[in-house]
Amino acid sequence: MLELSLYDYIYIISNIFSTFIVFKFMCVFFDRTDVNKRIEFISYIGYFMLISLIYLKFDKPIITLLSNIVIFFVLSFNYRATIKVRSIAVILIYTILMAVESIVFLLARYLSNRFGNSVYSEGFLIISLIATKIISYLVVLIAGALQNIKTGFNISNLNWLAVFFIPLGTLFITYTIISDSIYSEENVIISVIILFSINILVFYLYDVLANEYREKIEAGLLRQQNNYYLKQLDIMEKSQENIRMLHHDMGNHIVVLQALIENDDKEKALDYIKTFTASFDYKYEYAKTGNLDVDSILNYKIQEAKDKDIDVDLKLKIPEQMNISSFDISIILGNLLDNAIEATSMLESGREIDIDLDFDRNVLFISISNTFDGRVIYENAKFKTRHTDMENRGIGLNNVQKVVDKYMGEMEIYHTDYSFYVDIMMYNI
Repeated sequence: MLELSLYDYIYIISNIFSTFIVFKFMCVFFDRTDVNKRIEFISYIGYFMLISLIYLKFDKPIITLLSNIVIFFVLSFNYRATIKVRSIAVILIYTILMAVESIVFLLARYLSNRFGNSVYSEGFLIISLIATKIISYLVVLIAGALQNIKTGFNISNLNWLAVFFIPLGTLFITYTIISDSIYSEENVIISVIILFSINILVFYLYDVLANEYREKIEAGLLRQQNNYYLKQLDIMEKSQENIRMLHHDMGNHIVVLQALIENDDKEKALDYIKTFTASFDYKYEYAKTGNLDVDSILNYKIQEAKDKDIDVDLKLKIPEQMNISSFDISIILGNLLDNAIEATSMLESGREIDIDLDFDRNVLFISISNTFDGRVIYENAKFKTRHTDMENRGIGLNNVQKVVDKYMGEMEIYHTDYSFYVDIMMYNI
């Protein structure tokens, strides 16, 4: 029967944590939308068992290295990606993990020389092993947090504190337990299991809550977008109804025009033609670019502005299709026009909003300006809207900035005494 040391037990236990770290890294590099969760779960259990077995059977660094790379590559087939993407992801993941392990080893050797302890003593090896897992965990958590920021998901200061405090607290407690000679091997093993389990469960719950919050935000945007689309559908249906009516009465219109022309009544004929052509345009259809996302939002918001006696000047030069997602264009135009309408509606007179969208050489330019009363709120050198809801003040502009950053663009906000301007440039990527 194979006799295991305390280090062996801790290594196998830490492999459970390592498996979770690998899973988190895969989540950073791959999309889990269409993943078969059951097969994914089984594959990671298989990874844990194989790596533990290889360690117990061979305990050779080169075999462990090659085995990890091969199994990482196999695990990547849980997700949709090209061979090139899989290869790059696997190499990056293993390089990061190896870099962390090397840094921890060098630090351990430095500390052992400084304090006169052997770097190869069992206690030092265990501390180094757990430190490697904890730091690797911190790296993947930070990578995941940065990915969330890029996609527009807010990370609170408390969450950032938890990201650092919980793993580092685990490392400190583990060091204290192993350094204290009064604890038996059984107690050390149980303590490590509990501490690793706490880390996994806490951050699993954090992921669940984060996903629920993200889904809530997306559901709210989807409801708003559906309102835009329903309004646009109503506009399109009424326009089609007007066209059908005109087509039905076309013969009668021609007869009337023919009679006016034969009587040499040009003035009445021209008036009749103007009335005839005006009936083609449904009065609530302001944007007619063929781009459903942009048209629906603009028609909805412009009508809202018109209902508040705001004059809107609209200039559009965009294609029917762009690579900018529906959600992102809704966030930008929805928030900026909401702010413009709110600020302009506070005026007694001179209510004006100018909207200019121009697409040139794969770059989208958005310029929205409005008249306002000259009062501006700053917070931490940033503009804030004048929402009465203090909790949500400034969130809209922050969300717009995140979307602009996502498309490697720029946003400039400036104002004069009576006009407020927002200019955006973003790449169609």
